[in-house]
Amino acid sequence: MTTYPLWHMAGGNSALPAWTSPQTGTVVLGDGFFVAANIPGHPDAQGVIVAHELLHVANRDMSHRQIADALGIKIEDKATDDQVNTAISRWIENGCKN
Repeated sequence: MTTYPLWHMAGGNSALPAWTSPQTGTVVLGDGFFVAANIPGHPDAQGVIVAHELLHVANRDMSHRQIADALGIKIEDKATDDQVNTAISRWIENGCKN
């Protein structure tokens, strides 16, 4: 089964569901956040997006990789930032379990 990051399922790069400013910690909800409410098989996609962004608010100086490592999320060494980002969202969606 092919898995896609929530932002992809919510409409791709042009419709990012949310973004957190590393300077201010401000979370901006994009069009994709509202589309995420209708992603089949992901009933709490909006909750996953909010939880993911709150990790960035709480850890503004950390990269996706650093956040994943701190949480014990299993990630391949050669994973791209997008793959790590997706792994964090999947971890949240799975009840914060690998």
